[in-house]
Parts: sequence; structure tokens; C-alpha cells
Amino acid sequence: MEEINLKELYDYFKERLVLILTIVLVVVVLGSAYSIFFKTPLYQSTSKVLLGSSNGTYTTNDVTLNANLVKTYSEVAKSDLVVSQVINQTGVDRSTSSIASNITLAAVSESLMIQISVADKDPETAKKITDSLVEVFIKEAKDKMKQQNFTIIDEATTPSKPYNVNLTKDVVIYLLVGVVVALATVFVIFYFDTTVKSSDDVEEKFGLPILGVVPKVKK
Repeated sequence: MEEINLKELYDYFKERLVLILTIVLVVVVLGSAYSIFFKTPLYQSTSKVLLGSSNGTYTTNDVTLNANLVKTYSEVAKSDLVVSQVINQTGVDRSTSSIASNITLAAVSESLMIQISVADKDPETAKKITDSLVEVFIKEAKDKMKQQNFTIIDEATTPSKPYNVNLTKDVVIYLLVGVVVALATVFVIFYFDTTVKSSDDVEEKFGLPILGVVPKVKK
């Protein structure tokens, strides 16, 4: 592998600062345009459900079991059995797969609570689906999993703003991506650049001694 002179690499990057800034600017502008004009805003409505114990007492084992069962609960909530009932109840014009892909279940840290969230491009529809989903999920969990002690703690609310659109955050991400792309591009150009950059290159390429060097004069 060819040895890389860090001083030459630094000078190479410095000489191509305009190219680096141009690439960064292009990435930020294109990314921001995508976020503003092409990214579909999604609104997320959330409900919290408490899984109680049959005797009214709670142990660490109950919390651990609840965390381990979240994946199972998630699969139940996203199943065609549950989602198809939600569609019938709400009358929303969505496919089972599109609703299922926007359902999120998570255990609330170190507790017996489960957070059930649904995202949709319409905030009212997101709330409507979440309400119905929680109701159907509890019914099927009681029937199929014999879990009898679900209690709704926080009912779903209508979200006021999309959860997946944050222009400030997106710009920062695009800026970082642009810097990485720009530096990688200039490095690749440097690595495959076979032009003579210094007197040492002449000696290395041609095996000839250097008798004199004309310094580069900057204006």
C-alpha cells in the first residue's frame, strides 16, 4: 500500500476547500428540499396500558416478564386478526399492512406499563386507530393470552405536529453526511492522483537526484 504523506494530504484538502464546501452545500440543500417538499409528515398518537397482577402486588419478576413479553404483544397488535378488526371498527381506508407497519409497542422502563403508538399521515386518523387498536388488543390478549388485568392509563390524544419532521435535526444530519461525503471524495481523488506534487515524488518516480527546486510563490 502506498504511503500517505499527512502534510501533503492536509495541503491537498486545504487547496480543495471550495470543492469540499460545495459538496457539503449541495448535500444540505438537496436533503433539506427532500425534508420540506417530499417527506410525508406522519402524526403519532400514543396510549399507555398497565398490565396488573392478579393479586394486586408487583414484583421484579413481573416487570422482567412484562419486558420479555413486549415482542409477543407487538406481534399480537400487528397481527391481521387485530388490525382487520381495527379497520372494521374505524372504517379507515388503510390496508392491514400499512397500519401494521406504523404500530409501535414498547415497555415503559422498569414498569408494568406498555406504550402503544400508531403513526398516520392524518392526526385524527392516528388517534382513531390507536383507540380502536388498544381496545381490540386488550380483548384479544385476554382471549388468546389469558391476560385479564389490562388497564388503560393514558388514552390516545390527537397529535398537533408530525413526529418524523424536524428540519433543524435533519439539517444537522445532512451537514454531517455532507462533510463525510466531501472529505471521502477529496481523499479518493488524492489517493488516485498520480501527478507530481513534490521534489520527493520526482526522486521516487524517476530515480533521479534533485539538483534544484523552484519554490512556489503565493500572491
